Amino acid sequence: MINFTKGKKALLSIILMLLGASLITAGVFILINPEQTVDFEKVKAANIKMCETGARAELFQTSSNDKKDLPEITLFTRGLEDWKAKLYSASYVIASPCENFNLIEFCMGELCIDNETKREINGVYMVLKHKKQIAK
Repeated sequence: MINFTKGKKALLSIILMLLGASLITAGVFILINPEQTVDFEKVKAANIKMCETGARAELFQTSSNDKKDLPEITLFTRGLEDWKAKLYSASYVIASPCENFNLIEFCMGELCIDNETKREINGVYMVLKHKKQIAK
């Protein structure tokens, strides 16, 4: 057991009292200030831009349909030469710049059909739809 003198006990009690008062003040501050609201429309627009920019960097052509509640992005690239690199690029685009999108449709081959134009695409074709929840 540690023996404290009267002065040390008084100093320790003052320090603990101040610490308690500061924690109570912080708790009240957190309760008084409301949660910050996020403008989901701005976030969606930024996510679309980031996804399209990342996809173009991987040589994908893009088109987006942001008229819906949850926007969709169509990504495609033509040709199947070096298909392993194209598959890697598609995986990277889905995982990194388009992390706030779900993969709705994916086709890689000679008979991929673009749903909007109904044209055949010889290459990689995918449709991504924005998630309801945003990744942190």
